[in-house]
Amino acid sequence: MFAPPADLPRRMDTDSACPAAPASADRDTILIVEDEDHVAALIACILERAHYRVRRATHGAECARLLEENEAGIALVLLDCTLPDVDGRVLFHELRHLAPGLPVIFVTGRDVSPLRVAFGAEHRVGFVPKPFFPAAVLKQVRETIGASA
Repeated sequence: MFAPPADLPRRMDTDSACPAAPASADRDTILIVEDEDHVAALIACILERAHYRVRRATHGAECARLLEENEAGIALVLLDCTLPDVDGRVLFHELRHLAPGLPVIFVTGRDVSPLRVAFGAEHRVGFVPKPFFPAAVLKQVRETIGASA
């Protein structure tokens, strides 16, 4: 009969699978606006492992509220294009009104070509197609934040 050693966990702890990096005062805060919890959790994990601080919103109204409460502290918004209460493109224009110049990265499972046509000329706008690799998310985050400096 085989029994695992007593010090091994009996089940996988999902929180320890992607531990959050310690927040530091010199790292940027990124607002993830995504209604699919598993996608938001994955993006948050990617960003936290790269030592970014993360805030999350599941719909447009929550995004606007968080931005109004903490505008100066948010360095970038990762914005899903299909939210339950508002189209991501409409929310983008609201964000530009609330925080002109705030960098935004559109995240979408659809073709990004129409977004590039509509917003490609905008300064501080990036695009990440789903599915994505963690390195692609981080590259786009760094480039988009860097463009706002």
